[in-house]
Amino acid sequence: LLGFPILLEPWFDLAELAREVVAHLAVLAEDRYQTLMVEARVPVDVTADRVSLRTLWGTRVVQWAEVARLDTERARVVVWPRAGQPLVIDTAVLTPTDRAPLERAVARRVREAAVKWRGGRPPTRSSA
Repeated sequence: LLGFPILLEPWFDLAELAREVVAHLAVLAEDRYQTLMVEARVPVDVTADRVSLRTLWGTRVVQWAEVARLDTERARVVVWPRAGQPLVIDTAVLTPTDRAPLERAVARRVREAAVKWRGGRPPTRSSA
């Protein structure tokens, strides 16, 4: 990784790069009998084609092309796929300055997917 330029493609997943860097740092820390701790406020990855939520039971993924509805509520954001269970993102632990970028990113990706995959017909959106 050191000494090699990183080419950022339009589809490049920075979250995946961050996870790889953390994994390499963890190996280095272990070699030196040290501990590496990474804390993420919300275990959510928003990428160009999907949103994923990591939980104790695994990772739930919803492709943007499959989103039928998006609900923003006081303490959560709910992504409703056309089929299956909704993806509920708990935002109660976030400050307003942390929550706003997450909501904007999710809403933007839903709008972009509507234009790309549904010919411009956006999904419904509701606010509580």
